[in-house]
Amino acid sequence: MKVKQLKENLCVSALAQDSILQGEGSLSNTGALIINTGKFTGRSPKDRYVVKDEITETTIDWGGRSIFQ
Repeated sequence: MKVKQLKENLCVSALAQDSILQGEGSLSNTGALIINTGKFTGRSPKDRYVVKDEITETTIDWGGRSIFQ
């Protein structure tokens, strides 16, 4: 698929409007944008992300060096 026009940093309403007009999405009954990605979403169910915060800072062994320091 070729990109016709690149749009960056759209606000939420503009993103939803463009998605709907291009036939890429629709709105739910609550107003949320729905995108059907098909069978393969590109996500790995084994991927996990942990946020370092006040709780996890002392309960997780972050190793000797952290990218968050």
